[in-house]
Amino acid sequence: EAEEVWVAGDLRDWRRAREATEGVERVYHLAADHGGAGYFYSDADFKAANNNLRIDSNVLQTAVAQGVDRLFFASSACTYPVDIQGKDAAPLTEDLLGTGEGEQLYGMAKRMSTLLMEGSPIDARCGVFHTIYGPTQDHLEPRAKFPTAICRKLIENPDRVEVWGDGTQVRTFLFIDDALDRIQKVMEADEYDGPVNIGSDEA
Repeated sequence: EAEEVWVAGDLRDWRRAREATEGVERVYHLAADHGGAGYFYSDADFKAANNNLRIDSNVLQTAVAQGVDRLFFASSACTYPVDIQGKDAAPLTEDLLGTGEGEQLYGMAKRMSTLLMEGSPIDARCGVFHTIYGPTQDHLEPRAKFPTAICRKLIENPDRVEVWGDGTQVRTFLFIDDALDRIQKVMEADEYDGPVNIGSDEA
C-alpha cells in the first residue's frame, strides 16, 4: 500500500511543485487562484492570471522532469468564448474551445495552460470545469461563486437578494462528488481525445 505524504506549500515556487510531484505516478492538479465573477472582473484578474500561469507551468514542468505517468489539469469554462454565452445560448461543447476570446485574463491564462498541458510530452488530461459547488466552498466576497454566494445572500437578507446581470444568464451547476467521479473517469479512460467538460448536462 502506498504511503500517504502531505506537502504544504506555494506552487508558484517551482521547488514546492517539484516536492509535490516527486515520486508520484499520477498528479491531480486542482490548485488555482480563482473566484467568482466578482473576483476576476476586478483588479484581481491580473494577479490571478499571473499566479495561475506560474502554478500551472511549475506543476507541468516538474511532472515532466520527474516522469509522471499521467496528469489531470483543472481548466475552466472561462476559456470558452464570452460572446457565445448568455440567453438562449447553445451548450458549451469542447469543439468550441479556442474559437474566440475567453473570459478576462483569468480565462485566457487557463486556455494557455490547457494548451501547454495538451502539448506536453506526458499524458496530461484536461477537464474544463463549469460551476462546481459543495461544502467548504468560499462563500464570502470576492471569491464567492454562484450558487454559494446566493445562498449566503438569502441567509443574510431573505427579503432582498441581489443577483448580478440582467436575469437572462444560463449556467450549469455540478456537485463536487459528481465532479470527482467525472475526473476519475477522465483519468481512467483508455483513450483521451482532448479537453473534456466537467459540468452538468442540465442548464
